[in-house]
Amino acid sequence: MLDKLFGSKARAKIITLFLSHPPRQLHMREISRKLHLSINAVRYELLHLKKIGFLKAKRQGTKRFFWPNPDFAILAELRNIILKLKGEGNQFKDRIKKLGDVKLALLLGAFTKSQAPIDLLLVGAISKQRFKKTLPFFEKEMNREINWTILTEKEFQERMMCRDKFLFEVFSKPKVVVIDNLGLFG
Repeated sequence: MLDKLFGSKARAKIITLFLSHPPRQLHMREISRKLHLSINAVRYELLHLKKIGFLKAKRQGTKRFFWPNPDFAILAELRNIILKLKGEGNQFKDRIKKLGDVKLALLLGAFTKSQAPIDLLLVGAISKQRFKKTLPFFEKEMNREINWTILTEKEFQERMMCRDKFLFEVFSKPKVVVIDNLGLFG
């Protein structure tokens, strides 16, 4: 599916590589080895992705390094597409549903590779015991500590009514809506 969306299998693999891992600079040969693609195919696609502004590049000696351009207009949306198509969103959703009566679940920050005050917002009647057992799964997936907030539905509604600055900042950031039984993003 991604190769049809992005024009070629090589381009789809390269975009997926850059967006499904924490941002870092990768060398052309490293990408070729990781993805089992010819160096010529990788070179062609990297130059194309740089030309459209998806990637940035720099030379260090004889090597050229590439990384995602954080200012690319649809970077967060592409990351969300990759997350959903890889099934990670569904995997997270399955685990989150087991925590209790979840009304709202948002993945932000580390999950969307954006600057957000938290990485995970959960609203509902959620078992903190179960959540603490599930937290290591999220941290292992993201390879870092996860900043999270859990609110009851009543707390959430009260904070929305008083135009809570924290919640409005969360809503303004790129996010993956995993569960929205409150109809906020529908």
